[in-house]
Amino acid sequence: MRAWTLVACLECLTCLSACATETGERYVGERKAIGPDTTDYPADCLGLDEAMAYRCAEQRFWRSFRDHRDRPETYVFMQDVLDRFTEEVSDPEGRALLLFRRGQLANALMTEDGHPITILDEAAEDFRASLTLHENPKVWPWLEAIELPFALFANEPERAEEIFQQALEHIELMPTANILSIAGVAMAMPLDTDIPRRMLEQLERWECDGYEWCERNTWRAPWSQPGLEFMFAEAYARMGMRPQTVERLIRARQAEGYADWPYAEVVEAALADTDAWIASFTSIRSDLPVFEPAALTAEYSCLLCHRAD
Repeated sequence: MRAWTLVACLECLTCLSACATETGERYVGERKAIGPDTTDYPADCLGLDEAMAYRCAEQRFWRSFRDHRDRPETYVFMQDVLDRFTEEVSDPEGRALLLFRRGQLANALMTEDGHPITILDEAAEDFRASLTLHENPKVWPWLEAIELPFALFANEPERAEEIFQQALEHIELMPTANILSIAGVAMAMPLDTDIPRRMLEQLERWECDGYEWCERNTWRAPWSQPGLEFMFAEAYARMGMRPQTVERLIRARQAEGYADWPYAEVVEAALADTDAWIASFTSIRSDLPVFEPAALTAEYSCLLCHRAD
């Protein structure tokens, strides 16, 4: 079974801004896009204090995540760095961020690298530990994106609805990031749950709100613009809404960087036979999820936006 927890750009775009800070009832992350950390750290981040070791590990995360190389080794390495500072934590926010990144990498390992689904249990543990140390609101939808389909497959519809209601509450903490983070999984849920319809309502109110990471392609997400448009196209296709689907596919084709985008053929195929593409979603029974046909939960779910070449 394909993975569901990384929803290409919609979830992965939320990696792009820095840790959020509280402003009133909502949180605002860094609006300026973050480039590469060019610090020359020692091998394996050895000999560094806690804060610097976390930053060193973050550098390695982004290299592995974007370049799609050494991911299993990086995943183990990140835990090794975390294990070095267990007795007394002097940088809880930095540790929380590294736990968040490790959970994100676990998602990528399952969706794109064929790791077993059990790795999501570890991801959920990392997300919960991250929230315990520092309640970054962007972590919540990543955790809920694991819990929601787990409840579905456990045949616990009331629990799934409870999780989705929590996700809606957490969206309001940081709408720009959190709508995208939960959308792919929520849109793939069975129509009978009414979760896809309600999630589309959230997507249709989404605004970039001045964040560079969703206004243009960036170092962390070199293909965010075509990927984001394709994400919206797929959400509309899932609901059988042809005019909106075509509009977003065309916008993807017109987006910055499309000519060089490694996954442009996905859009071209959808435009070449839009009815068949939409039918790949609408033909599935309303009591079943649509994780299988969704490109946004497929084997290139992160690379769709984050692939370095």
